[in-house]
Amino acid sequence: MGKVWMWRGVALLLFLLGLGLIGARWMMLRTPAPVPISGFTVSAPAANNNSPIAAAFGDADDPAAANLPRGNVYALPGTWLTADGAEFSLATLRGRPAVVTFVYTTCPDACPAILAGMERAIALLPPALRDNTARLALSFDPVRDTPRALAAMRDKLPLDGPRWNFLVPRTTATLEALSPLFGFTYFQAGEEFAHTSLVGVVNADGQVTGRLTGNLADVQDLATRLQRVLTR
Repeated sequence: MGKVWMWRGVALLLFLLGLGLIGARWMMLRTPAPVPISGFTVSAPAANNNSPIAAAFGDADDPAAANLPRGNVYALPGTWLTADGAEFSLATLRGRPAVVTFVYTTCPDACPAILAGMERAIALLPPALRDNTARLALSFDPVRDTPRALAAMRDKLPLDGPRWNFLVPRTTATLEALSPLFGFTYFQAGEEFAHTSLVGVVNADGQVTGRLTGNLADVQDLATRLQRVLTR
């Protein structure tokens, strides 16, 4: 009698294991593949990424930063549109350092949080450094991010609006040339995007000198890291 119950238990265990494998396979088939947006090159997250939509792909130590391609942000070709609808060239920032993040205006959480955290962290910098540092919010969703949408995002957040440049690229090539310099990647998931959450730092010569990931919600820590990179 004991052996009968033992074999029944084994059979039940195998049955449940089979159901689990079938369920996992079903979820894989239902998961949408990365979708290109208007010809933009997009990429899926690394295989070990378990973060939700709009969470950071990198970790606090950011080991990938040392392997980023080199290039001059202020020398890249292409123009951008501002939140006011005017054309803007990154070359106009030459001679000033800049802090940079990538956004899309319909982002429900990470983008607004990073922007607000950047604003508070920048406010903690020494006045001369703070006032000379450009602030860039670069859109990677040109389909929906019109100048009006950029302005609406800027104005509803607790930002010193006139000091910020909310920009959307005019061409595919413009974003494709810039994003690898920061190690920025993204892919579409439904109506939202999964994307690298980062704050980049560019020196006055246009070289990327910092890529801050990890805990961007700690404003004091972010300010400390920004000051360290900006004053290298």
